[in-house]
Amino acid sequence: DNFFDIGGSSISAIKVIHQIEKKWAVSVSIADMLKAPTIEDLGGIVREAQEKGSPKEYSELIQFRKGEGKLNVICPHLGGGTAYGYLSLAKVLPDEYGVYGIQAKGVDTDDDFLPDVQAMASYYLSLIDTMLDTPHVFLGCSYGGYVAFEMARIVQEAGYQSCAILLDSDGTNDQAVLDQISPVSLAVFRQKLITYNGMYPNIDDAQIDRYFRVYNHHLMTLKTMQLANTQAKTILVLATGDKPEKYMASLTEYWSQKSDAEFVLEKVDGDHSTMLQAPTIETVADIIKTELAKR
Repeated sequence: DNFFDIGGSSISAIKVIHQIEKKWAVSVSIADMLKAPTIEDLGGIVREAQEKGSPKEYSELIQFRKGEGKLNVICPHLGGGTAYGYLSLAKVLPDEYGVYGIQAKGVDTDDDFLPDVQAMASYYLSLIDTMLDTPHVFLGCSYGGYVAFEMARIVQEAGYQSCAILLDSDGTNDQAVLDQISPVSLAVFRQKLITYNGMYPNIDDAQIDRYFRVYNHHLMTLKTMQLANTQAKTILVLATGDKPEKYMASLTEYWSQKSDAEFVLEKVDGDHSTMLQAPTIETVADIIKTELAKR
């Protein structure tokens, strides 16, 4: 049986990997599980790792599904630096779509973190430059929305047709609000892992510490983030279950003012923590399909 077809999620995959590493002392990634989602295939990955005894080449780009190469959905990481939350999206989009996630630099390696959203967008575009002349959308949830926005802006400016889909991404020009941003404590971060990922416990403390440092780094980039206006189409998707109308109006105003091209607002049920879960994820998939059908 395919692990993901019978209900396996990115969170349960992390727990499986944790147990594999404890049992056989080999390094296996979720990307490996996506390529080898059955027990037989994953066993081959473990045996190969034992025989070689050397680390695999690492890439921040994760291929959830290759598709037919004609329509691509590219998803930069959330605030915690991982992109595996988009696995739920890959499972509900048509098989012919290519679906890719982009991990933050340093989330699974000892590399230095990229300094700001602009640097992230530029580096991530170098990973997917061969996809730019095919119909595509950049989709980012929460922090990933800033990166998706910037990636689409750069691509549109380079002469390609692009689109950014932002899932519940905050935005403000109020300097007093930005000045109040500060790093979260480890206790608060662990609770976020439970709320948004169901990820703790069952991940070793060293990995939690890495996620924690990445998250706070991304959080602090918001204090000085300056996004230029874009000529790319922007679709803002807001969850209505945890926001007053006044706050949704302020987010809509912020992002619409950043767009010099077409701007679309979509509202969905649920809250920030359920944006990548059913049934909201099916609505998000429909938005993507509608957009790509126009290309």
